[in-house]
Amino acid sequence: SAGFIYCKGLHAGYSGNSHIALKHFNLARKDSVWGERAVLAMIWICLNPDNDTLGGEVFAEPERMVAERKENDMLSVKAAEKLLHDLRPTNAQSAMRVRILENYC
Repeated sequence: SAGFIYCKGLHAGYSGNSHIALKHFNLARKDSVWGERAVLAMIWICLNPDNDTLGGEVFAEPERMVAERKENDMLSVKAAEKLLHDLRPTNAQSAMRVRILENYC
């Protein structure tokens, strides 16, 4: 079921397997119950694939920051923007999450 696939995606994501998590969330995203949650999780992974602390780059060395800005990062942000554009929040809480994630793009 889609709920189980979503849970497998969560497990993979928290275990550090972003690629596998995205595969599971992609399978669950068309479901009417679990789809919105799956898409939000996919967006979060696209924006933060290494599960780093957001804002932690402030403490990074400038050379490291420049080196980490790769084309891959830009592709991930574009994927997140596309998912956000396609997402239709079903309630106020989801709408707020979407607005927050839009600010990370």
